[in-house]
Amino acid sequence: MKDTIQDKQEKFFGYSGYDRLAALLDLQKSLQEECYHTDFSGMDNESRIAFIRQNVLALEDELHEALREVGWKSWAKTKYVHQTRLQEELTDALHFMLSLMLAANMDADDVYTRYLIKNRINRQRQEEGYSGEKTKDEAEDE
Repeated sequence: MKDTIQDKQEKFFGYSGYDRLAALLDLQKSLQEECYHTDFSGMDNESRIAFIRQNVLALEDELHEALREVGWKSWAKTKYVHQTRLQEELTDALHFMLSLMLAANMDADDVYTRYLIKNRINRQRQEEGYSGEKTKDEAEDE
């Protein structure tokens, strides 16, 4: 018998030793497969591109919604952070980010490893006085 989403959530929430990122990816994959009939392994390039485009646009929209929960405008008099609503919007954004990771065939180990590598690069850039400008070699790669 196939586990329902609720069964999977209870399993993940009840077992603290389970890798939390892996649990989120598993839950998102289950949601995509069971509710939206997404077959990541069976996607052709055209379907994968359409899925990625749709989810990037949705992610962007959720991030804009998150920004509306913060008084970020320098010309406005009020400065605020609607903490609960901001957290809800960021959680919505995470759903789309997880779907994008799945579409890119990433698992928790891939995400973790790539994050560590990028974190090291970003730290090194800051230590070296990163200007943000592309080097000649980077410009030639475009």
